[in-house]
Amino acid sequence: MQQAIWAIFLHKLYTDEKPQHGFCPSDTDTWCKFKKAELLGEPYHHKNSLPVDVVEAMRPVFRDLANSELLKKCLYGGTQNRNESVNNVIWSRVPKKTFVQLEVLSLGTYDAVSSFNMGNVSKLEILRKMCIEPGDYTVQAMECLDKQRHLRAKYYCLQKTKEVRKEKRFKRKKEDDELLKNADHLEYVAGMF
Repeated sequence: MQQAIWAIFLHKLYTDEKPQHGFCPSDTDTWCKFKKAELLGEPYHHKNSLPVDVVEAMRPVFRDLANSELLKKCLYGGTQNRNESVNNVIWSRVPKKTFVQLEVLSLGTYDAVSSFNMGNVSKLEILRKMCIEPGDYTVQAMECLDKQRHLRAKYYCLQKTKEVRKEKRFKRKKEDDELLKNADHLEYVAGMF
């Protein structure tokens, strides 16, 4: 992945005199037009390269993007983008497929963001701001939900759990591939699928 990041960086420095395609993929379905032309034996004219000063100003950004610690978070479908998780929490509160008024959407977003940032106990603080003192059972329930959330997060981060999930995904994909392979021989029968 680091190589791909630096390939993009160097791609903006190229000229006909000094092509910068060392990190570009050289297989037949490459995104690099220079490498594609090279494989086909056709001439290629470089255009739209950025000035060297501009590209050098972007180097720190690309260095940060190519940081191995950051890229580790992207392995196996993981993400370093916390916004994706926040969006997931928001859409679980206010589904995209259901139309709601702006006020309902705003309240759902406020609830989701506060729960995401501080857990379910944030709802207790909201109640207090509204001059409603939450009862003991409410406090216990919110704390219990937060504890369960933390335990679930720890469980999903365990290496063994990740391996089990990966194995299940692989098995499911294999079964789907088998179904697709055998689907050519099947005809429609009511209730078959």
